[in-house]
Amino acid sequence: MNNDSHQGFLIPANEKFDEYFREFMKDDFSKSVIIKQKANTARQYAEGIMDLLLYKTKIEPFLTPKQKRSFDNKEKRNRTICIEIMREKYSVDIANKFEEVMKTVGNAGSHFASEITQEQLQIQRKYLQRIIEDIFIEYFLDKEHIFGTENIFYIFSMLTLDSRIYILEELYSKYKNQDIVERLAMAYEKNGQQDKAIELLKNACDNKIIDIEFLNGMERKLEALRMRLPDVQKLNSIGVNDKATMLKATNGLYVFGYPSNKNSFDIREAVKCFRQWFDVNKDKYPEFINLFLSIMMFDDRDWTSDD
Repeated sequence: MNNDSHQGFLIPANEKFDEYFREFMKDDFSKSVIIKQKANTARQYAEGIMDLLLYKTKIEPFLTPKQKRSFDNKEKRNRTICIEIMREKYSVDIANKFEEVMKTVGNAGSHFASEITQEQLQIQRKYLQRIIEDIFIEYFLDKEHIFGTENIFYIFSMLTLDSRIYILEELYSKYKNQDIVERLAMAYEKNGQQDKAIELLKNACDNKIIDIEFLNGMERKLEALRMRLPDVQKLNSIGVNDKATMLKATNGLYVFGYPSNKNSFDIREAVKCFRQWFDVNKDKYPEFINLFLSIMMFDDRDWTSDD
């Protein structure tokens, strides 16, 4: 994802944050020295994630006064202490993932005699992405941010299908409501998992999470999506700019043209489409927006623009 796409929308991490990420995500794995550099950069990027998304709210409140005075200087933050606080006060799983990236593979990049492979780096990338996805889940587990109670559906729909499905499945295992069911069923349908979508809806109805009227409405919506999605994706792929053309109707139900294509995304139109949401909500949901922009940096769809 082009970093220019979100300039002005957010208060991101320190100035090195994007630099570390761009270096880490390059695909030039031809030399071992480059692989070692990437491993080291990944550790720095993990520290950036920690500072941006967790430090102020999940770590700093539990520091001793002496630790806090020292940690005010980012260069002197003891990451082992940060991870231990995270493990005790926040999430064992997320703490373990940070430790995996920052100690196991990240440290290997710092030592001349150590060996690190391209496969290990790919695993490391997935760990970094999964850390942010898990922080998303923790966000929605907070009673103040229960999924469905905040105006975030519009922007949440921009996440890749893999991320959406992982986050929503994990949430559904923790608590269940109509909003999770609806968004997860739609994500399954767009991901070609029609049977899972229908099974989810029927089970939710049997367990009285949704009623029969909602079930019937969702089945009609999924059918409309199934019929029209290939056409909408085709329109996206050839860069149709006529919004009226991009709306396809069947049985009175509409399927919007963005962001349905699994492989490409028009960055110019995406920014235009979501600008109003950011302008209205950036002060309401700063934590969510930081999470959103952090995870979108891992988006491997083909972001294109006519500009």
